[in-house]
Amino acid sequence: NPYVAMLAHADAIVVTGESFNMVSEALASGTPIHIHQPSKLSRKLVGFLQRLRFDGLVRSFEGRIEPYTYGPVDATGPVAREVARRMVGKPPPIGGAGP
Repeated sequence: NPYVAMLAHADAIVVTGESFNMVSEALASGTPIHIHQPSKLSRKLVGFLQRLRFDGLVRSFEGRIEPYTYGPVDATGPVAREVARRMVGKPPPIGGAGP
């Protein structure tokens, strides 16, 4: 899959705001990200994109790409901790390794 390599070599990225995954993967690149936001998005996606704009991580795509900088976003640690927190006291999955 050449997608990650393409993101790593891009000077800027324009991504649709319809996908948490596409936006999140682009954020990991540290490359300027401009969001094309369709008129109909879920409230959850709208809130996600507003927070990213507020934090200076993404900008709206207005037909022109403008350079800016931010540090790459890596949410792996916080997500892993949250998953582990939610798994405490739960039985292992069927076929999974037990204690």
